[in-house]
Amino acid sequence: MKAYAISALMKIYAFEVAAGRKVDMLPECQSLIEELLASHSTDLQQRAYELQALIGLDAQIVETIMPRDESCEDIEVIAANSGIFSY
Repeated sequence: MKAYAISALMKIYAFEVAAGRKVDMLPECQSLIEELLASHSTDLQQRAYELQALIGLDAQIVETIMPRDESCEDIEVIAANSGIFSY
């Protein structure tokens, strides 16, 4: 459940910042981030660190990292890297 929560926070934060709105993190959200930074789950820790890093970035960089309107576009596999799928 915490993974869903931190992912949702990241998406909401990125959307608002990329739209040019100022976002103040609620104390409850900040508390969750701090809790997850010390989590025994490396997945939750990573998500929390990513959100913490995202919070300090410029809106243009956030838009580049997490685009609002391209989330459903197909990703093209580069032929030079196709060897990684041979397992």
